[in-house]
Amino acid sequence: MIGLQRHTVSLCDSNDEWRVAFDSERTRLLSTASGLIREILHVGSTAIPGLPAKPVVDMALVVSNFEVLPDLSFAIQPLGWIDRGYVREDNYLFVLESAPEFRTHHLHVVTVGSAQLEEYTVFKRALLEDPELRERYAALKRNLGEKYQGDRKAYTSGKSEFIESILRSNGGKRG
Repeated sequence: MIGLQRHTVSLCDSNDEWRVAFDSERTRLLSTASGLIREILHVGSTAIPGLPAKPVVDMALVVSNFEVLPDLSFAIQPLGWIDRGYVREDNYLFVLESAPEFRTHHLHVVTVGSAQLEEYTVFKRALLEDPELRERYAALKRNLGEKYQGDRKAYTSGKSEFIESILRSNGGKRG
């Protein structure tokens, strides 16, 4: 299953469909805007085999600088991508929906060398390399998912301390 009603939390077991959905959307984006894109990475929990996740595929689209955003937005909106603006100084968001308010993909536009890009890669690498860490994170996510099914902000906030501690201990910039 791919997709989740906006603002809700529902975790699913790891699924090969998530990688396929990433690959498919990566291909579509590159075929439309390759001249603007440096790299597209699968990030977030759907990128970690064996980790439960909200069934929304997180992607990091790396650009040289944010000056390309108007051209990128113009190129990908016909594919259904919705421009949501900055979510952080170094993270610009587009979303893809299969129905109104039913998100299937988040496209985080980040720049080469940005703190956000480093955080994505450091955290992903840490989870891929350490099965015990991955299981601790999975348990936390399950607990928070049950507690905050209707409160996405509280769910996300509940993971922050864990994520920050992993980034600090693995050389990430947050915290």
